[in-house]
Amino acid sequence: MRLDGHKLLQVWQWNTQAEQTVAAVVRVCRTAGFTGMVVKALDGATWMGRVDPTPAALRSVDDARRQAEESHAAGLVYAVWTIPRDRDLAEQARLTAALAAAPEIDAVFLDVEPYLPSFWGAWRPAGRARDFMERIRAAAPDAALVLQPDPRPGRLAEIRPDEWLPYTSALAGQHYFHLFETDPAEEMARALALGEQWGLPVYPTLPGEASADDLRTAVHALRGLGGRGCVLFRLGVATAAQLRAVGGVDFDAVGSAPASGLPFRTTEAAALAYVQSRGHTVVPDHAIGRAALTARRLGLPYLDPGPAVEDEHEELLDGGRWMVQRFTNLTIKWSDATGVLLHPVNARDD
Repeated sequence: MRLDGHKLLQVWQWNTQAEQTVAAVVRVCRTAGFTGMVVKALDGATWMGRVDPTPAALRSVDDARRQAEESHAAGLVYAVWTIPRDRDLAEQARLTAALAAAPEIDAVFLDVEPYLPSFWGAWRPAGRARDFMERIRAAAPDAALVLQPDPRPGRLAEIRPDEWLPYTSALAGQHYFHLFETDPAEEMARALALGEQWGLPVYPTLPGEASADDLRTAVHALRGLGGRGCVLFRLGVATAAQLRAVGGVDFDAVGSAPASGLPFRTTEAAALAYVQSRGHTVVPDHAIGRAALTARRLGLPYLDPGPAVEDEHEELLDGGRWMVQRFTNLTIKWSDATGVLLHPVNARDD
């Protein structure tokens, strides 16, 4: 993917940071080692220029295209991000698709979270997100769309990930280990495992508020595990030391082979015994079984599938045939066209 090998610095509101021009952000990126920027374009259907008086705040697709050209001229990647809201969906889809289809813009990130009133919200009506994404993809079929959610399964379930992820090109989950109270290196392993299970490349979003030491630990672990790149949120929060901790590590342009494998907490034999402890067969050589065993071996806080509650079988879902197996905490399904998808058991369709 076009983001492989890159470290992107995320920009929120220009009036909340010292750097108030693209040229100033370019200088920070070059100094700290970042290879691109992700600039906020839309909040719902509202351009950021409506809420941020800074001249650099985006007010149109043409503004974003001009900034992209300036960034590219400096040798940097240029992406934009939006916060989809559950209102004015036709207009949001039109604007998002226009940004995604612009040849100068390298990617569009979608910050989808279950929190109201500032984000999409939890348990929106079934089909709402799918319709939104289908509108975008119809107008921008080849664009790089990156989902940037809260990656914890409970929170991910609340946005109905099955309606977003089939239309996205990559995951950039907000792996905020300082808030989750998780180990930075293990958090990066979970980020990559989620990508493997959803069949998508991963560029984890790291927290600019974490300590420089923890950020350094995370990014070195990510690279060692074969990570392709990352995002840091955000400029205006991260100090020079925190910026250098992330920007100072280079990623291979097409990812790298894991140096020592994922930091598994248990053996495969123990994991297999656990997921089969209720008498249902889990096949290690099948995609579903492999995903379940990987999840169990990585362990808590939020990937454990629990024991299987049924055998693997075929189901007709959303007009397509899937292999499906339900576990205590996760439903895992697979199709040849889509690959493996996870669905936490507390997700619902009402």
